[in-house]
Amino acid sequence: IYYIIRDGKNASISAFGGVSKVRKSLQQVYRELDTEEFIYIDRGCIVNLIHIMQIKDGMAVLKNGESLPISRAHLQEVKAQINHYWGTHI
Repeated sequence: IYYIIRDGKNASISAFGGVSKVRKSLQQVYRELDTEEFIYIDRGCIVNLIHIMQIKDGMAVLKNGESLPISRAHLQEVKAQINHYWGTHI
């Protein structure tokens, strides 16, 4: 899984094999994942930390080439979580 975004009342899961939709809220999906690799970068978007290559101009640049906006409210927290995650897994 690269990221999950809110799509109305559904959650769209973007993964290596394509995009899948589930009829669950983003919060429900986040709780079910229950792992530190997934973080909110915006109110409507959860990203897998493993796939973030860099943070540039307020965007999370992923390994697959996509860029997702990080809300200003989440930016410092996202940077801290990335540093913490990679600091404990390298």
